Amino acid sequence: MFRPSHLQDLKRATAEVCPKSAANPWKPSFPLPLHAQSDPVPSPSAPKNIIDWSTAQLGFTPTPKQAEVLNSSAKYLILCCNRQWGKTTTIAAKALFAALQTPGFKIAILARSKNQGGLLIAKMEEFARRLDLHIRRIRGEEFSLILPNESSVVAIPHTADSSLGRTAHLLIVDEAASVKDHVFHAISPFIAQTQGSLWLMSTPLRQSGFYYNAWHDTESGWHRVFSNVLDCPSMDKHYLAMQQRMNPIRYSQDFLCQFVQPANRLCSRQAANAIVRKPDDNTPSGAGVIDFVRGATLLPEPKLYNGLDLGQRFDHSAIAAVELTWRHRGKDPATYAERWQPQLKITRLERFPVGLDYDELHKIVAASLATEHRQLELIVDAGGPGPPVVDRLKKSLANNIQLKPVIITGGKGQNTLTGGYTGIPRRSLISTLLMTMTVGSLMVEEGLPNWDQLVEELVELSAETTHPAGGAMHDDLVMALALAVYRAVRDTPSLLPGVPAPQA
Repeated sequence: MFRPSHLQDLKRATAEVCPKSAANPWKPSFPLPLHAQSDPVPSPSAPKNIIDWSTAQLGFTPTPKQAEVLNSSAKYLILCCNRQWGKTTTIAAKALFAALQTPGFKIAILARSKNQGGLLIAKMEEFARRLDLHIRRIRGEEFSLILPNESSVVAIPHTADSSLGRTAHLLIVDEAASVKDHVFHAISPFIAQTQGSLWLMSTPLRQSGFYYNAWHDTESGWHRVFSNVLDCPSMDKHYLAMQQRMNPIRYSQDFLCQFVQPANRLCSRQAANAIVRKPDDNTPSGAGVIDFVRGATLLPEPKLYNGLDLGQRFDHSAIAAVELTWRHRGKDPATYAERWQPQLKITRLERFPVGLDYDELHKIVAASLATEHRQLELIVDAGGPGPPVVDRLKKSLANNIQLKPVIITGGKGQNTLTGGYTGIPRRSLISTLLMTMTVGSLMVEEGLPNWDQLVEELVELSAETTHPAGGAMHDDLVMALALAVYRAVRDTPSLLPGVPAPQA
């Protein structure tokens, strides 16, 4: 039977485990988890003007560019600024101001590491202490902050799975150029339900990734703030000159805020876009010219080369086509031979969905090639699950299509394998593709579908491995195109420089 004395015993035990605070005798003095806190109340000292408040209360007097950031009410804000510009200080003041305005305001910070996000939280904590605010941590979160009005800040791990399920009113991405794309895309839905804000801040690092694309996206309503070392007269001029001499690329990135490719990348956007031509552009380009004597030999017919890269569980399958044509370059003044120049033109770039069934892929490829009645070659990456697809294609393709199965290797030279397969080093495929681009033998007409996606893959190729770097996951279009180009160059060596032109 429950007796009144039992209730007194229960109250005494509760008082020992949960000591009462002086302000509220029924509220525990230690912080509860964020979800268990009582309803927040507005802060009586919420600031009204961020510039005056920052200067008078925080001791931070912003420069004109920093004031632009503080005053911005844009939902999507992106900063492109040099090292030591004051991004952390500026964003810390702006975020703290927003948190004090709205009780229960949740801020999530994503960076390449939690320690990097912790630097921003530490700056917010420093400002909060200057305001004599009572702050505490979220239970279990080392890099976190809770303000008196129950607004909170937390640094998110740089993973695509361990941070799922959270919500935020504001997502800040610190040093965004270093954050991997797949992590950002996994974290960004935090603000979807709250219709929250997104702030990206960084110094440029490479010519790809979500930060690069956001900065160059003119249709998504970003408020862009650009500032480089020229806006920072207080920086050490001797140090800057030394950095420019020691590493010009990093200097251009870190202090001039230029989107320059790192030294360990094989291709730049400038090099890729240099091969784009308008439909009516007949500007001469290419590596070599072949002389054909009338009556002695016939000019080769145009020919199509198709490269098929077969994806696996997490990879796309892709197909690319190039057309070998000949452009007349007049007559040789000494021999009067007709001069013709070989040219490769990209005519197709297509990527198939991840996980597409190989039976369905076979049907799509066979059906698309059946409409072409000219002579063409289909070069297939037959590694991994490729042999069954190759066998089916051999039985279904028309007579005008030559099937060339290839095994991509890590060796140094092409070799013949059993079963009609050819082993080709990956580095040979990539280098041949890039060389044809460099000398002008490869071109593409403006507006070809999936060209932008191909460029995204090209600029991520690592010089050390020729595989994607910087967190990129796919190179399907690149490999499909490289297969087609490599085979075309084997048939017509004059597409590259330094090859003697055959005499008819």
